[in-house]
Amino acid sequence: MVKILTINYYGTADFGLPVFVTVGDGTTDANVVITDVNTAVEGWQEINVSLPEIAAAGVDITKVSYLEIGFGNGTDLGMSSSKYDIIFVDDIALYPAKCVVSQSALTADITEDCIVNYDDLDALAYNWLLAGYTVAPEAVSDDGLVLHYEFENNTTDAVAGNNGTLQNLGSSASYDTGHDGGKCIHFNATSGTSGSNMIVPPASFADVNEQVTFSFWIKNDTAAPAWYQNTFGGTDNAGDRSHLFMHYSPAYMGNMVSVFHAGSGGNEGWSQWGAVTLTQPETFDYLAWNHIALVKNCFNGEMWMYTNGELSMYRRGEINKMYGCDEFRLGSLYGDAAFYQGCFDDFRVYNRALSHAEVLTLAGETSATVGLDQLFAEDSDINGDDSVDFKDYLILANEWLVEDLWP
Repeated sequence: MVKILTINYYGTADFGLPVFVTVGDGTTDANVVITDVNTAVEGWQEINVSLPEIAAAGVDITKVSYLEIGFGNGTDLGMSSSKYDIIFVDDIALYPAKCVVSQSALTADITEDCIVNYDDLDALAYNWLLAGYTVAPEAVSDDGLVLHYEFENNTTDAVAGNNGTLQNLGSSASYDTGHDGGKCIHFNATSGTSGSNMIVPPASFADVNEQVTFSFWIKNDTAAPAWYQNTFGGTDNAGDRSHLFMHYSPAYMGNMVSVFHAGSGGNEGWSQWGAVTLTQPETFDYLAWNHIALVKNCFNGEMWMYTNGELSMYRRGEINKMYGCDEFRLGSLYGDAAFYQGCFDDFRVYNRALSHAEVLTLAGETSATVGLDQLFAEDSDINGDDSVDFKDYLILANEWLVEDLWP
């Protein structure tokens, strides 16, 4: 028996009113006001009407002769007659029952297909034992530290003597006041093809393979760069693996995204480059000193971006490794392009993934809190306690193979 009428609707942001559907059989009409459709959002949305509700109002749904869709409550439009626009309606269909997630009573339907099954178990397992947390700083050992530039009026590497070589490729670098009152390096540039940078010896990355952490203080000359500006870039020329390492913060005024690349599988684009991206809030101050930590662990494909000790972005599944770096530039992309305008201080590279607690220490912060939503695992937190564990599994097990179609 047919129980549900589905209509696909495309509206306009000008409305912002309820949708009503009227169905009639030539004798009796019945209105249903749809409250779970946001007509203030442009885009296709699905309207679902319960035909038993229409029948309960006296309409013979076996003899429907009239269908109307409108705005308001069916009698009062709730707006002046001068307010009008165009809407689109498509794919009007009838079903005996269907999956309408907003009407489902299932709590363990993580994949939102109105049945609890192996897909939901797989989603739970993917996020297993992830949890929100509050962290305090911990001491950072020099274990795994492979490169450290303090920029105290020099480009000396304090770890293994892999000293940097400054290049004047249209502009010269200089030294300025650092984040802590000491000195820092200031890269100057006049365009993406004219500026200054520093050659970092590839030997610094000889032991960087499956884990890496970049930690540094940065202060941009401009909040909205006039061209694409790379803070650093590394590549594997011999292995033909581009974008082995790369960082924008932000890219340029027309694309204010911050990007961290680590790991590469070739030269064919984003699908082969391990990357995590974010757009900082509009209030973010690029002109102030900010601490950035960029971390990757290939063992489970995790990548983290931290800003001033706070987790800014997290991603999983990026398993391309980072061996083979034979060209690295600080202050530009490899190949001496996309020159950066701004200051670096206390630039460090580790061949291990630093913990959030260690990042806090390097950032000079006292605490940070991360919610499960920042780990993109909140859908698996079935019982809402900010962790994914056996409590969630128990709820899933109790609803195992239960299907909840509507109406």
